[in-house]
Amino acid sequence: MQRLGSAPSIMNGVPDVARGAMNILLVVGRFPERSETFIYRKAVALAERGHHVTVAARHLGDWSLYPGPRPSNLVVERLSPDNSLRNPSDALVALGRTLGHAARVPRRTWSMYELARAGASSRVDQLRSFVRHMPFVGRRADVVHLEFLGFSAMYPHLERLVEAPIVVSCRGIDVHAIEIRPARERAAHIDRLRRVDAIHCVSDEMARTVARLTGRTAGVWVNRPAVDTTAIAPRPPLGPGSSVRLLAVGRLVWKKGFDHLLAAMATLVARGVDAHLEILGDGPLKSVLRFSIEDLGLRNRVSLAGGVPSSEVLARLQH
Repeated sequence: MQRLGSAPSIMNGVPDVARGAMNILLVVGRFPERSETFIYRKAVALAERGHHVTVAARHLGDWSLYPGPRPSNLVVERLSPDNSLRNPSDALVALGRTLGHAARVPRRTWSMYELARAGASSRVDQLRSFVRHMPFVGRRADVVHLEFLGFSAMYPHLERLVEAPIVVSCRGIDVHAIEIRPARERAAHIDRLRRVDAIHCVSDEMARTVARLTGRTAGVWVNRPAVDTTAIAPRPPLGPGSSVRLLAVGRLVWKKGFDHLLAAMATLVARGVDAHLEILGDGPLKSVLRFSIEDLGLRNRVSLAGGVPSSEVLARLQH
C-alpha cells in the first residue's frame, strides 16, 4: 500500500494483523453483488484470516452467486430501509428495526434524534437521517470501512456514533463527478473527505484529485486493484494484419463509459483495423447500446453477451 503524504496518527490507531483479530465493519450498498466481487472476496479473505467481519448492507443480494459455505465470523446485517419510508411495508420494517436499536441504546437515541434534526432540511429528511444512523449508535469496531464515497456523505454523523476510525474508498466516478454535482451535494462530499480518518484511493491520479479538491494529503493511501497474473497470462504480441479481439466487463450504466468504447471501436473500424469487441455485463442501458451498435455500423463487430458468472468472465479473459 502506498501512502500519499504522511499520516502518523490515524493508521497507528488501527490494530494491524500482527496484533490479533480485528473487528471490521464494512458498509456497502448491496451484498453480495455480482458486479462487486472485489468486496465479497475481501470480506471472505479477511474472515478467513481470523478477523470478525460484519457487512452492513443497505440491501441483501443474491447468495446463489456465491454457493457454498462462508466463514462463520462473516456476518451480514441488513440496514434499515430509509429511502422508501412512504412504502408501508418498508416503513414497518424501518420502524421495527429502529425501535430495536433504540431499546439497545436508549440514552443515546435522543442524542441521535437531535443530530438528525440539526442536519435536516425537512421533517422527511430528519426522519430518514434518524432511521439511517440508528443501526450505528453505540456500535464498537476496530475500523469502519465505507466502500464508496457516496456512503460517506449519506452517513455524515458516523464518526460521532461509532467508536472506531472511519475509512472511505474512492474508486472512480464518485470522485471525478464531485465538481458537477449540485452545490449542496458537492460540499457534503468534500466535507466528508476532509473529516474521515483515512481515504483509500485506487490510483495515484485519484489521490491527486482528492488532494486538489480538499487540500488534504495526510491519511490518503493508494492501494491499486489486484490482478492475478498467474490466472491471466500475457499473450505474444500481434503480428501485422492480425485480428484484434477486445473484451470489456462491467455493468451497462452511464458511468462505465461504454458509449466512449463504441465510439473508439467505430474509429478502429474506419481505419481498417480488423477488431471485434465482446461486452460482458447487464444493465439498464442494454437497449441503448444495442441501438448505438446498429447506428455506428458495428453489428458484425460488437456483441453484448449479458451477465455471466465470474468463472466464465475469467475463462473469456484467458482467451
